[in-house]
Amino acid sequence: MNKYISLFLSLSILSIFMSCEDVIELELEDSSPQFIIEAVLDMDQNNCTVLLSKSNGFYESTAINTVNATAITLTDADGNNYDFSQETDGRYIAENITVAPEQVFTLAITDEDGQTYTASSSAPYPVALDSLEVEEFVFPFGDEENYRIFINWVDLEGVDNFYRSKIIANDTFLVESYNIVSDEIGDGEELRLPLQEFFEIGEEVEVQLQSIDENSYEYFIQIEEVQGEGGGNTTPYNPKGNFDNGALGYFGIISTSSKTVVVEK
Repeated sequence: MNKYISLFLSLSILSIFMSCEDVIELELEDSSPQFIIEAVLDMDQNNCTVLLSKSNGFYESTAINTVNATAITLTDADGNNYDFSQETDGRYIAENITVAPEQVFTLAITDEDGQTYTASSSAPYPVALDSLEVEEFVFPFGDEENYRIFINWVDLEGVDNFYRSKIIANDTFLVESYNIVSDEIGDGEELRLPLQEFFEIGEEVEVQLQSIDENSYEYFIQIEEVQGEGGGNTTPYNPKGNFDNGALGYFGIISTSSKTVVVEK
């Protein structure tokens, strides 16, 4: 595996990763409508958000086609159930959820046609972002000042860790700038990852390091493959999540650590 893997999420039919600002666009191989579930359990916010939609046909609008559920159930390994309330069409939230590392949660969703879709995920171990370093980057040609940001953290030894970075520059979420990596590059080591963006003097940059579950990691790896970021030509296919019964999307669990830096010489 490479030391880092960049994700540029820019496919063709709109769906949403449930941090309210992430945008994932899925290029679906099948032109018939398919049920899409985007569900994230946030260990820091103690809530689980769910967005339900259906893909559009090839000649139809690319606007989000939200759909509603007749039942949504979140259950932990001890049998505790958490109730969801509907915020808007197709969007649901459950709150006051206490999550511990390695705790398994199962999400079951029944759509308006009576079909039930189920997925399970295990909570990751939260890892703290240690520091951000700003370094000047000189292009071979040109005299513009460009700066890169490196993120530093210490991986937990003996635990399978998976990470995803997010960037917010001057209060703007850089939707196409992601990094995703596992601790296969260095279990228990100090890790240093360059962000795949260049910045200018005076920019205020917030970097979020998300500890993610393995299901989320595998899902984003597939998105990268569909886009051909890994090199070579890949035949488009529908990224397979962890829901059964043919649903697209995934149910993931995350924990986020963030730091902010102002770019200076």
